[in-house]
Amino acid sequence: MVLETEPPLPPDKLPKCWNDNVRITALYSSIRPKDVNPLDRIDKISFWKPVVDTWCSHHHRHTFTLDELNRAFLRNGISPACFDAVIEEMMRHKQLMLYTDFTYVPSDSWTMWAADVLLKRPLEKTLKAVKESVWPSFFKEEVYVHVASTKAYAEFVWSSITDSQKGMLLELKEVACICQFTGHLKDLEVAIHWLRQQGKVAVTFSRKNGEMLVKFGGTLEKKVTVTEMDMSVYSLKYSEKVLMNLLEDLEKEKKLAIVQARTYVQKDMKHMAKMCLRKKHQLETSITKNSAILDNVQQLLSRIREAESDSKVLESYKIGLTALKMRFKESGLSEDNVADTMSEIEEMLDVQKEVEAALGQTVDGGTESEDELEAELAQLLQLDQSGSEQASPPHVTKGNLSLSFEPEISDDEDIESKDHEKLESRLKNLTLSGGLSSSVSSTPHKPHQRLSEPAH
Repeated sequence: MVLETEPPLPPDKLPKCWNDNVRITALYSSIRPKDVNPLDRIDKISFWKPVVDTWCSHHHRHTFTLDELNRAFLRNGISPACFDAVIEEMMRHKQLMLYTDFTYVPSDSWTMWAADVLLKRPLEKTLKAVKESVWPSFFKEEVYVHVASTKAYAEFVWSSITDSQKGMLLELKEVACICQFTGHLKDLEVAIHWLRQQGKVAVTFSRKNGEMLVKFGGTLEKKVTVTEMDMSVYSLKYSEKVLMNLLEDLEKEKKLAIVQARTYVQKDMKHMAKMCLRKKHQLETSITKNSAILDNVQQLLSRIREAESDSKVLESYKIGLTALKMRFKESGLSEDNVADTMSEIEEMLDVQKEVEAALGQTVDGGTESEDELEAELAQLLQLDQSGSEQASPPHVTKGNLSLSFEPEISDDEDIESKDHEKLESRLKNLTLSGGLSSSVSSTPHKPHQRLSEPAH
């Protein structure tokens, strides 16, 4: 009877020759001696190594035994007979490691290290060799660690931890819940141990329940260590969890006591009902006391978190102050340097003002003063305003004599470009005395003037 078993991998991840019965039967057989077929060992190992790697990665099996591997690849009731040689070859290339070697942590002190290297580890190897020779089945129960899949999953675990969860002690079950890990906890342990070897986590064990505790370090921490403060905080959190579970149980017992008391009342068993009520009162007292304890524990945890936050803020202030001092030192900034620089700037601004004032002075050789120029300008403006009134020639009347002075304009002069200064000089040359008998006191410069006398 042929036994149908489930394939060890999905169809898309199985080798192409998996459905070839002749080929698979040959690969499931044991390795032949070299003198019979020298390429048989190489062929089978090169086939099964990538298959085992894919199986470990797909199923998140970072640890396994030879017996588990044989059961996983059981086909038609037959398991591969060459897996022992495949495991030996993978261990030789450091693709597989024994669980005890992979999780080995060197001792911190020289004494412990010497005792471990000279006594403990050689004794373990000797006992292992004796067990393998006496009990061949011991080889099938040895736990192996698949290094590549372990490293890949360890990086996934590291990336799943948030910044708020780093720096505190977490139980292994809490880490599994954060990473949504549903496999064997031993597979998660080896990933944590690899992170520990890389210096990213610190591992310890609880003194209360023996649970494995993991502390993930921050990105800036060079070495992660578990301090007494970490253990104290974990103890408070553990007490908080215990108290919360205890209060839940007490509340359930209280509700049950009330239900039982009502049941006894209905059955007219007053004595039993009173006992249930006494139990309820005792439970209420215990609930009140434990609630107060839980409140105190939660307040302590809140104060500790605030103190940690304040310490981080203070550390940031110190880092910023150090950076500011270095910047001042590198740039040479000081109060005296700034004051000297500002004084020099003021002096240079004064010099610039004096230079601009000197550049703004007139450079012509005129001897007229500003007052004379202002008076002349005012006179010109006054003449412009009275230009329309002086357009006609001046007319003077004395008794029955009327004098009219009309300046003669040469033909070659343009009327539109009359010079006001010439008109002013001509008008100044005309003087009138008190009577007509007084002639013009001074001879005009230009004789082109006519005297007209009105007819009698």
